Amino acid sequence: MHIICATAPVDPLALLALPLLMAVAAVLAIALGVFRPRAIVGPARRDSETAPESLAIALCIGAGAYLSYASLTVKQTLDIGSVANDLVGRALGVAAICAVLAFTGYRARLLGIAGRKVPRGLIVAIVSMFIVLPVVMGVSQLWATFYLKKQYTSGLLIELAQTHNPEYVALRLFSILCAAPISEELFFRGVMQTMLSGGLTSRFGEKHAAMTRWAAVILTSIVFALVHDRWSWPPIFVLALCLGYVYERTGNLWACIFIHAMFNGAEVLFFFVQ
Repeated sequence: MHIICATAPVDPLALLALPLLMAVAAVLAIALGVFRPRAIVGPARRDSETAPESLAIALCIGAGAYLSYASLTVKQTLDIGSVANDLVGRALGVAAICAVLAFTGYRARLLGIAGRKVPRGLIVAIVSMFIVLPVVMGVSQLWATFYLKKQYTSGLLIELAQTHNPEYVALRLFSILCAAPISEELFFRGVMQTMLSGGLTSRFGEKHAAMTRWAAVILTSIVFALVHDRWSWPPIFVLALCLGYVYERTGNLWACIFIHAMFNGAEVLFFFVQ
């Protein structure tokens, strides 16, 4: 059984465990009202006092800061410097986004990143993982078995397996479990999805809020999947849909950060166990 970094042949254990896990996920989803028509309509994250362009500017400058730094410091070797450069690039991107929001007067707390939201975000993430993990695993198993037909593994996990430098491993794990979830969730869910959700809702009205929020989730999920390896697109897209739904329903970005971190941790664990 696997998550994303998996062999294509059907795992007998997966055939037994996945249906059970999917059943548990379905029962929990029904109990939590996931399938209710307007369940996705959660707290509004629009700021009437500042222009919506603030998020668009933050999105462009944040992406530009990261990509500019990454393009200047790209390395192909497995050393601490390559990981450090990626971390610095992510930090610059996050700092740029925060700076733009502060400069334009956008109340960042609307994005759901206030410290008081951390405990509830963690609880939501733990409960959500009982739904998210089986669903992504099921999609990954089907994708690997019926389309890929050979083994694909995340490059980051291959790097971890090829090095015996404990400092490199610690720094890479920090990137996978902390830096990546924070930076990517702020960029994709916090800024991009909020911008799309607010813009579409303003265009079509609150009457169609459920439709516009789903549209924002789907569009953001497509972009999120595209920045990952092509062979992982379907399961990554489904993971992004889950993250987007949780964010729209709760308005708590910490919940998405924790889910992202837990998912990455589970993927690392499954890789080394197998």
